[in-house]
Amino acid sequence: MDFPRTPRNNATISSTSVRDQPVINPNWLTSKGDQEVALTLMKRLREVWATPELQSISNGPEYCPGANVKTEEAILASIRESLMTVWHPSCTCKMRKKEHPMAVVDNVARVHGV
Repeated sequence: MDFPRTPRNNATISSTSVRDQPVINPNWLTSKGDQEVALTLMKRLREVWATPELQSISNGPEYCPGANVKTEEAILASIRESLMTVWHPSCTCKMRKKEHPMAVVDNVARVHGV
C-alpha cells in the first residue's frame, strides 16, 4: 500500500561519524487520517481479492494479515508490523546556508554544527 503521510517525517544524525547510521523517523500511521486511509485501503483490497476473477487464480487463503484479523486495531497492528518503504530515505534534509532555519547541510553536503 502507498498513501500520503500527513505528519512530517525527520532524519537526524546519530553521531559525528559518517559510518554510523542516521536515525530515520517516518512517522507512519501516527495521524488519525493516515490510519483511516490505511484501513480503507485494506478493506478495499480484501473486497477486490474476494472477487471470483481473483479467487480463480488464487493459490490459497489471505496470507497477510490473514482472514482471522478483523478488528480495526488488529488490522492496523498488522499494517504497522509489515509496513516498509520502497523508496530510499534520501533528500529529506534541506541544503541551504546555515542561517536558514530549516538548513541541515551546506552546498557540499557538510552537516551544519558538526
